[in-house]
Amino acid sequence: MQMNRWAGQNWPISAACFDGEAVRIRLSGAETAIAAAQLKLGGDILPDNEAASFWADVREQRLGFFQGETTLWRLSLASATAQPNLPGTWFIDWGGALRWLKSDQPVETIFQAAHVRGGYACRFRSPLGGEFQPLSKGLWQLHRNIKLAFDPHGIFNVGRLYEGW
Repeated sequence: MQMNRWAGQNWPISAACFDGEAVRIRLSGAETAIAAAQLKLGGDILPDNEAASFWADVREQRLGFFQGETTLWRLSLASATAQPNLPGTWFIDWGGALRWLKSDQPVETIFQAAHVRGGYACRFRSPLGGEFQPLSKGLWQLHRNIKLAFDPHGIFNVGRLYEGW
């Protein structure tokens, strides 16, 4: 994946995504570093207002990809992980570490595809509601300990992620 190769270079890349048609990157930092990266990487430069609007639309899921009734899945995988062979439409964000999938595949199929690649999935938006992939016993205990450290009285988002806490 090109985004992962670029991330391994000394480029001032602060965001990267692939929308199925084009890789889009955001460069941030010193003007000289940005100019050198743009010269080497090439591509079109968006005016500041268009670029800011695009990245805000990615962050807030306002792009056309995120619209519609098809179930939207969110998969968190290592950025160098091969793309799961799942039917549907993909939007790749966070330089490859966050992958959005629009697909009507069964929940078990999506969870298994993420699991065998060392990642996690959740049904993010669907007429069936959201659903988080079950965690292993060790990760469940880690999540619980973190929640207890930040929310010792158990008052925030009770039952949202895991039943009973």
